[in-house]
Amino acid sequence: MTLPKTPEALMAAARGMEREAAACYDRLADEMARHGNRELAALFTDLAAEERAHEARIGRRDVGEAPVPPPWRAPEATDRTAGAEAGGPWLMTPYRALCLAVANEERAFAFFSAAAADAADRSLREMAEALAREELEHIVRLRLERRRAWRAESRAGEGEGSGAVRSLADLLRRAHAIECAAARRYEASERAAAGGEEAVGAVFRSLAAEQRRRLADLARRAEGAGVRLPTAPVSPSAAAGETRGSALRLALADAGRAFDFYASVAERGVDQEVVAEAQRLAGHALDRLTRIRGWMAARGEASA
Repeated sequence: MTLPKTPEALMAAARGMEREAAACYDRLADEMARHGNRELAALFTDLAAEERAHEARIGRRDVGEAPVPPPWRAPEATDRTAGAEAGGPWLMTPYRALCLAVANEERAFAFFSAAAADAADRSLREMAEALAREELEHIVRLRLERRRAWRAESRAGEGEGSGAVRSLADLLRRAHAIECAAARRYEASERAAAGGEEAVGAVFRSLAAEQRRRLADLARRAEGAGVRLPTAPVSPSAAAGETRGSALRLALADAGRAFDFYASVAERGVDQEVVAEAQRLAGHALDRLTRIRGWMAARGEASA
């Protein structure tokens, strides 16, 4: 994506991004409303209104006459594919909807940060940095809302959430199930990609190898703690017709859910041993999340 070289072009791009994001949220709100999901319709309507308020604030900045935004896909776009992969009108939840919103703001933050780093002009750099700070504030707020949504869904999950973790044994068993599911998805996606693009197969080969090491480490830690791990559960596999992009997005979503779970366990702080292990697991999940995003960015694929 071409980065803006003048303050006018930066403001035009920023306004275009906010406008496009608002329009996408409007479409998602309409889709939720048509299928009777009033809670999410209201959430997306609020997000659309917030994007329009951002656009209005940007428009009040005096940078002269800005040109029409260039015809590239805005980094803050939320497309129909992303909405469908978050569950669509039937399976999407407030948590998944907020995951979309967070991903949008993170792309915008990355765009403005890159524009600031690329800027030769001081005024352009300062404006891009200011816009990046605003996006970072949005990210922090939406992440807090996403965490609350995660907790609410966990409480409604009949013991499947972080509240069910009351001991190190609980955590190690849940972590084993989560990491087994990820390993099986990576192995299935590696096989699905084997007949296609080798680079995609290599990504999943690397992830699968890492997960095998992670599971072996978990087994050692469980043995040391006197915890018996259950037989690995059945987990998702690559679906027929799954594309390289959808496989990576599903892997990204898995890593994001794992991080949120471990972080939530650590935040609840049952005891120091559980907190320390949850923090360690959260660190591994965050590393995986970051690397998958990096691979997707290198391939020019959206990570919503």
